[in-house]
Amino acid sequence: MEMNDFIEVFSQKMNLIDKVSQRIYKEEREYFDEMKEYGPIHALWSESEEDLAGTLDMDQCCQATERFVLYGEMLMGVMKRRDHIQAELESKAEAFTYKKADTDLVSFHVSRCD
Repeated sequence: MEMNDFIEVFSQKMNLIDKVSQRIYKEEREYFDEMKEYGPIHALWSESEEDLAGTLDMDQCCQATERFVLYGEMLMGVMKRRDHIQAELESKAEAFTYKKADTDLVSFHVSRCD
């Protein structure tokens, strides 16, 4: 019985290895097909990279993106400042509440002593 279990487990593992190898083969074949399709395009693109450098310059095409990034950074700074002010306000409100409770407690004890 033990040998049958071993053979069954071994068979399952071999089937799993076969499935993995088929998947790897399929991925390699798809990669090869993509390289045949896109390889010439990438080769032409790499040759014209110097020609594209001027077009892709920050001053040419990315001013709006640069402004958007600066706006985002400014907004993050404002939100951090707002969070800091909010935390400070909550801290002061909590301190005021404790102080008021202490004052009420002292008033209560003073009135009991009279």
